[in-house]
Amino acid sequence: MTTARISKILKTAIPITIACVLFASGCSAMAQSTPAQSHEGHCSNRTLSGEYGCSVQGFLLNIPGLPPEATFVGVTTSTFDGKGNLTGTEHVVVNGSSFNPGFDANSGTYSVNPDCTGTAVVNTPNSPVPLNLYFVIVDDGREFRQALNTDALLTVCKRIKW
Repeated sequence: MTTARISKILKTAIPITIACVLFASGCSAMAQSTPAQSHEGHCSNRTLSGEYGCSVQGFLLNIPGLPPEATFVGVTTSTFDGKGNLTGTEHVVVNGSSFNPGFDANSGTYSVNPDCTGTAVVNTPNSPVPLNLYFVIVDDGREFRQALNTDALLTVCKRIKW
């Protein structure tokens, strides 16, 4: 092999090798910084304890008297007792109209799995049936994200610090 050809190969191989090393070290750093809640057995009902502020956005699907995809936005507070019970307040707007000018009270129960997923059932005066919710806890319980079982609603909640 000629010196020119070896030089050309090295000019190509060295940057590729450096890029691969940087990528691999970045993946390793991300894996090491993965939050503790991803480890099996980390979460329980106690993981959700305290007050959270939430925002809700999405669509109600095929509800009689509303368009097929009625827009839904809301803000809520939820207080979790760490034992499986919750209370809260909510203000919601459906298809541009609020149910009332203030906040409505709600209450329910929740259950957290060891893998930081969970379910909740919430009773609210704004729904004729209990709301079945599914959630994932992130950031060591400082935040969770939740979806309503029957509609396209996403809720993002963050722990309120006093």
